[in-house]
Amino acid sequence: MQGFFIALVVIGAKKEEAALTIPLRGRDTRELFSNTAFSAGGRWLMIGVTNAAVLEDVKRLIHIRRNIKKKV
Repeated sequence: MQGFFIALVVIGAKKEEAALTIPLRGRDTRELFSNTAFSAGGRWLMIGVTNAAVLEDVKRLIHIRRNIKKKV
């Protein structure tokens, strides 16, 4: 698609609580997360990445999903 892409991030049951605690910058991302029902083992988020704030949200969700440890 011209000018944006769609990222699929699945937040499973084990990571859902952690995902609820992160601050999501994009209003659309917050609404999508809270309005997406838990099904088939997780929340399946199809996120339209249209700006830097949404991209940052996707990175944060992937960070939780991957359980990446930050280097100090």
